[in-house]
Amino acid sequence: MPSRSQTSLEEKAYELFDCLASQTLPVCVEHNENIEVLRMLLAAGLIEAEIPAARVEFGIGMTQPPATVTKLTQEGIRWREKRGHPAHRLEVLVGVRRI
Repeated sequence: MPSRSQTSLEEKAYELFDCLASQTLPVCVEHNENIEVLRMLLAAGLIEAEIPAARVEFGIGMTQPPATVTKLTQEGIRWREKRGHPAHRLEVLVGVRRI
């Protein structure tokens, strides 16, 4: 049985993918939590994206520049269709903006 954190991470992946699917690409994705989910989607071959490396800034610590999602792959579209997706959804997700 998957752990609670695995399930919630999977849900976040589906939510973010659904949000991306409702946008005109490319889009800019901000916030560390969303970018970590993007890293998983990218590694799984579900999206194409440019994700800059996090960097250390003196006096601030680690910062993560925004990522740019350029494409949803055919594999990603099939993954979304297998699960199903809501017919109506909230269009605004914090941290995702059109570029």
